[in-house]
Amino acid sequence: MVKRSDVVIGLLTLHHVKGTPRSDWPTTTAAQAMIPAEQMKRVRPDGELWTALEEMDRDGVNQLP
Repeated sequence: MVKRSDVVIGLLTLHHVKGTPRSDWPTTTAAQAMIPAEQMKRVRPDGELWTALEEMDRDGVNQLP
């Protein structure tokens, strides 16, 4: 998770780091490479596990904050 103060502003994954050209790593910030919070797929803590797994499979993601 990428935070500003105590507020989550995005998610940085290895996939997104690898999507950034290696030559740009020294000048690219986490905020530039992350998925903004408003675009992140999410699951509620009380959500059913099976539903979360179905969403992950459908959306092609391997994690749900």
